[in-house]
Amino acid sequence: MEALAGKKQMSFGGHGGSFSSIQGTGGQQVLIKSGSKIDSIQIGNVKYGGGGGTPTASFTLPADGKFSITRMCINGDVIGYIQFVCDGVTYQAGQVTGDGDLSFGSGLPVSFAGIASGSMVDMILFNTDF
Repeated sequence: MEALAGKKQMSFGGHGGSFSSIQGTGGQQVLIKSGSKIDSIQIGNVKYGGGGGTPTASFTLPADGKFSITRMCINGDVIGYIQFVCDGVTYQAGQVTGDGDLSFGSGLPVSFAGIASGSMVDMILFNTDF
Protein backbone atom coordinates (compact mmCIF):
# COMPACT_ATOMS: atom_id res chain seq x y z
CA MET A 1 0.00 0.00 0.00
CA GLU A 2 1.32 3.42 -0.91
CA ALA A 3 -0.54 6.42 0.47
CA LEU A 4 1.07 9.79 0.04
CA ALA A 5 -0.03 12.80 2.02
CA GLY A 6 -0.84 15.73 -0.22
CA LYS A 7 -0.43 19.40 0.57
CA LYS A 8 -2.05 20.29 3.87
CA GLN A 9 -2.35 16.62 4.86
CA MET A 10 -0.51 14.47 7.39
CA SER A 11 -0.30 10.69 7.60
CA PHE A 12 0.68 8.65 10.64
CA GLY A 13 1.23 4.91 10.98
CA GLY A 14 2.52 1.97 8.99
CA HIS A 15 2.35 0.94 5.35
CA GLY A 16 0.03 -2.08 5.57
CA GLY A 17 -3.66 -2.55 5.04
CA SER A 18 -6.00 -1.34 2.33
CA PHE A 19 -6.40 2.41 1.98
CA SER A 20 -9.83 4.06 1.83
CA SER A 21 -10.31 7.79 1.39
CA ILE A 22 -12.85 9.52 3.62
CA GLN A 23 -14.94 12.58 2.85
CA GLY A 24 -17.84 14.37 4.47
CA THR A 25 -17.51 13.23 8.09
CA GLY A 26 -19.23 16.26 9.62
CA GLY A 27 -21.91 15.36 12.17
CA GLN A 28 -21.10 11.63 12.00
CA GLN A 29 -20.81 9.34 15.01
CA VAL A 30 -17.30 7.90 15.58
CA LEU A 31 -16.57 4.72 17.56
CA ILE A 32 -13.00 3.64 18.28
CA LYS A 33 -12.29 0.13 19.58
CA SER A 34 -8.90 -0.72 21.03
CA GLY A 35 -6.82 -2.88 23.31
CA SER A 36 -3.04 -2.47 23.15
CA LYS A 37 -3.55 -1.14 19.59
CA ILE A 38 -6.30 0.63 17.67
CA ASP A 39 -8.42 -2.24 16.38
CA SER A 40 -11.02 -0.23 14.48
CA ILE A 41 -12.45 3.20 13.79
CA GLN A 42 -16.06 3.39 12.69
CA ILE A 43 -17.27 6.65 11.15
CA GLY A 44 -20.99 6.65 10.56
CA ASN A 45 -21.82 3.21 9.14
CA VAL A 46 -18.34 2.51 7.73
CA LYS A 47 -15.87 0.53 9.83
CA TYR A 48 -12.11 0.57 9.20
CA GLY A 49 -10.10 -2.21 10.87
CA GLY A 50 -10.82 -5.52 12.51
CA GLY A 51 -13.32 -7.01 14.93
CA GLY A 52 -11.27 -6.95 18.13
CA GLY A 53 -10.89 -4.48 20.93
CA THR A 54 -13.37 -2.88 23.26
CA PRO A 55 -15.15 0.45 22.75
CA THR A 56 -12.82 3.13 24.15
CA ALA A 57 -14.04 6.36 22.51
CA SER A 58 -17.44 7.30 21.14
CA PHE A 59 -18.33 10.82 20.03
CA THR A 60 -20.04 12.86 17.35
CA LEU A 61 -17.93 14.99 15.04
CA PRO A 62 -18.94 18.64 14.73
CA ALA A 63 -20.62 19.77 11.49
CA ASP A 64 -17.25 20.72 9.94
CA GLY A 65 -15.68 17.32 10.87
CA LYS A 66 -12.77 18.98 12.73
CA PHE A 67 -11.13 17.79 15.92
CA SER A 68 -7.65 18.26 17.43
CA ILE A 69 -4.98 15.56 17.68
CA THR A 70 -2.86 15.90 20.82
CA ARG A 71 -0.77 12.69 20.79
CA MET A 72 -0.23 9.53 18.71
CA CYS A 73 2.04 6.47 19.01
CA ILE A 74 2.62 3.45 16.81
CA ASN A 75 2.82 -0.15 18.04
CA GLY A 76 4.81 -2.16 15.53
CA ASP A 77 3.45 -1.09 12.14
CA VAL A 78 -0.04 -0.07 13.28
CA ILE A 79 -1.57 2.77 15.28
CA GLY A 80 -1.04 1.97 18.96
CA TYR A 81 -2.46 5.05 20.66
CA ILE A 82 -4.37 8.18 19.79
CA GLN A 83 -5.39 11.10 21.99
CA PHE A 84 -7.55 13.92 20.70
CA VAL A 85 -10.01 16.64 21.68
CA CYS A 86 -13.46 16.98 20.12
CA ASP A 87 -15.87 19.70 21.27
CA GLY A 88 -13.77 20.33 24.39
CA VAL A 89 -13.70 16.68 25.55
CA THR A 90 -10.41 14.71 25.58
CA TYR A 91 -10.56 11.11 24.32
CA GLN A 92 -7.88 8.44 24.16
CA ALA A 93 -7.69 4.92 22.79
CA GLY A 94 -5.01 2.21 22.74
CA GLN A 95 -1.81 2.10 24.79
CA VAL A 96 1.08 4.55 24.85
CA THR A 97 4.19 2.82 23.53
CA GLY A 98 6.60 5.72 23.06
CA ASP A 99 7.34 4.27 19.62
CA GLY A 100 7.02 6.96 16.97
CA ASP A 101 5.41 9.11 19.67
CA LEU A 102 4.18 12.48 18.37
CA SER A 103 2.80 15.13 20.70
CA PHE A 104 1.01 18.24 19.48
CA GLY A 105 0.75 20.28 22.69
CA SER A 106 -2.73 21.74 22.98
CA GLY A 107 -3.68 20.10 19.67
CA LEU A 108 -3.39 20.18 15.89
CA PRO A 109 -6.74 20.81 14.13
CA VAL A 110 -7.48 17.95 11.70
CA SER A 111 -10.25 16.04 9.96
CA PHE A 112 -10.25 12.48 8.61
CA ALA A 113 -9.03 12.15 5.01
CA GLY A 114 -8.38 8.39 4.86
CA ILE A 115 -7.60 5.22 6.78
CA ALA A 116 -5.51 2.18 5.83
CA SER A 117 -6.60 -0.95 7.67
CA GLY A 118 -6.73 -4.70 7.73
CA SER A 119 -7.23 -6.48 11.05
CA MET A 120 -6.01 -3.25 12.76
CA VAL A 121 -5.81 0.44 11.86
CA ASP A 122 -2.48 0.67 10.05
CA MET A 123 -2.44 4.37 9.10
CA ILE A 124 -4.60 7.48 9.37
CA LEU A 125 -4.46 10.33 6.85
CA PHE A 126 -5.59 13.70 8.19
CA ASN A 127 -6.53 16.96 6.47
CA THR A 128 -4.73 19.89 8.11
CA ASP A 129 -6.05 22.67 5.83
CA PHE A 130 -7.61 25.02 8.40
